[in-house]
Amino acid sequence: MWIARDKNGELWLHKEKTIKTYDQWSSMGDVELVSLVDKSIFSEVKWEDEEPRELVLKPINEE
Repeated sequence: MWIARDKNGELWLHKEKTIKTYDQWSSMGDVELVSLVDKSIFSEVKWEDEEPRELVLKPINEE
């Protein structure tokens, strides 16, 4: 899963790695994506980034 911020500040989760276009990050096959409503989270993810960031999810070990 990948995360990127569009030029307008919206934060998106993408199923596939995306490419940067004029004002957003997109992928030809990327049909499953989610806009994150709270734009303040992941403040380190910026439009100025040259690459989207990969999110690595770790399983929660329940004991």
